[in-house]
Amino acid sequence: MAALGGTPLGSTMTPGSVAVTVARAACGLVTLGAITVQVVHGATHPPFDAADFFSYFTVQSNAFAAVLLLAGAVRRGRRGPAALDRLRGAAVVYMVVTGVVYAVLLAGGRSDLLPWVNTWLHRVMPVVVAGDWVLVPPASRIGAGRALVWLAYPLAYIVYALGRGAVVGWYPYGFVDPAGAPGYAGVARTAVVLGILIALLAVGVARLGTARSGRGAVGAPTRG
Repeated sequence: MAALGGTPLGSTMTPGSVAVTVARAACGLVTLGAITVQVVHGATHPPFDAADFFSYFTVQSNAFAAVLLLAGAVRRGRRGPAALDRLRGAAVVYMVVTGVVYAVLLAGGRSDLLPWVNTWLHRVMPVVVAGDWVLVPPASRIGAGRALVWLAYPLAYIVYALGRGAVVGWYPYGFVDPAGAPGYAGVARTAVVLGILIALLAVGVARLGTARSGRGAVGAPTRG
């Protein structure tokens, strides 16, 4: 039986669970705030296209991760249901991809993001989301089959970026631009390589969560 607010009756939030809750809420709100600030800045400093902005994998994955952090904060440090854990695992994969691709391919290049927004979305949030997975692992095992489902979004994203780019003449990243890849064959090769790497990452994230799940969440509420 649960009390209002989500903490079970008879359980006590430990200092660790309070810290996890506060950190999740803070990071989730800062991320959504950063995206909002960037939109406002862009709207007041044209040219700015909101559809282009929200077509970046970075923006989409950060928004997704922020919502899940806030959902976790509502649970006050307790482990979530299996469905929520699977979504969290997906967010870890997408955010690690965001951080790694930025570090390897994009860092040092021109960015239209405000400097602090760029740092937060590309450098800080990938670490935050991965750390959250380690500190508050999934309650149950996530098999490789379920983990591979996480590839659906990145692959769908490439199709979306290609399709939209062909219509509007703008691509969010050079490696999905047939003009620079070069050609659709180049994009396809990149997609295959990324797909393999993301698949390996997804299985690794799932196995890490499984390995950590038997040890309990940091700061999990205790029974009083």
